[in-house]
Amino acid sequence: MIKNLNIENFRCFRKTKIKGFSDVNLIGGQNNAGKTALLEAIFINLSPRANTILSLRRTRRESLEFAKNLPERAWSNLFFNLNLDEALKIISYDQNGDEYNNIEILCNESPDMFNKIFEEDDQVNDDLVDLRTLLSEREYTRSTLNISLIKNGSRQSLYSLVAHSEGIIRRDLNMPDDKKVNYIPASLRLTNEALAREYDKADMKGHSEHLLEAMQITDPLIKEVKTFNIGESAVYLKKLGGEYLSIYLYGEAITKTTELILRMINDRNSVLLIDEVENGIHHTNQYELWKMIFKLSSAFNIQIFATTHSHEMIQAFVKAGLSDEKFKRKAAYVEMAENVKSGDLIGIKRDLETLEYEARQGMGFRGE
Repeated sequence: MIKNLNIENFRCFRKTKIKGFSDVNLIGGQNNAGKTALLEAIFINLSPRANTILSLRRTRRESLEFAKNLPERAWSNLFFNLNLDEALKIISYDQNGDEYNNIEILCNESPDMFNKIFEEDDQVNDDLVDLRTLLSEREYTRSTLNISLIKNGSRQSLYSLVAHSEGIIRRDLNMPDDKKVNYIPASLRLTNEALAREYDKADMKGHSEHLLEAMQITDPLIKEVKTFNIGESAVYLKKLGGEYLSIYLYGEAITKTTELILRMINDRNSVLLIDEVENGIHHTNQYELWKMIFKLSSAFNIQIFATTHSHEMIQAFVKAGLSDEKFKRKAAYVEMAENVKSGDLIGIKRDLETLEYEARQGMGFRGE
């Protein structure tokens, strides 16, 4: 489990240390306070793979055409104030204070690094080699992102990503022993087939009743969940006395809850990152959903990091956390804010009793 996190030169973080994470963590704060960037930092730290960086580019809607036309800027958004001269560092620590994962990322625009990638890989695509020989040095501008794991004081190069005038090349040097982690962005959802596949996995393991229970928080009339392959595999729901209908006809609350719960019950002993957890979830259902999340987090050993903009979602989290002593021990609320002296972003852990008192007094929560 991640207990503490150090972030340097990443996104909006110049140098930030956050301490005191627990099993179920809710991250609050104003817009542009670094909530989403915090989830991304954890994602990269636990899954330091090329696909992680590329998926974050898609989530941020960073254009491949932009990378082709300005490859020297392809990776700039990962670095604080576009500072490519310094290393990007993300270090996580466990509950014993030991390093959990220590990831370092450097951006190198030199031709030597690019050429080395080609020379060391006998399996590189012949078309790419031909392309390199056809284009001049001036035309073939490139920028190389190099990701390393620091372990016991030594550096292990994991992979490189090269942006150039024809696209992005990935080069895996060593497959890291990464920790299991899932990231649910604020806006993107699983495809029909991917969602159906996740449901079938849960059903085969005998855990699908947890999903039905979570769905009934939003709509108590839902009585059955099944997958059908009609053109493509998809999840269908059936209400009491009704017909089977596609899950996507039931709205954002049902689809988001489904993905969240399936990620928990299918990936035991993992970390789940949820951006803007309140999206689509009506405030009257948030308390019961948090109780469900606390219960499943314990049952399947899932560490949760979720962000929110919502006052109601924070209140529901606090209420659920204080409803059971076991939940209270597993809950942490971290508020992202700006240090008034240094201007750096900081994460402040706040206890649930104080938050409850402020809510009862109508004081509001700092950072909203």
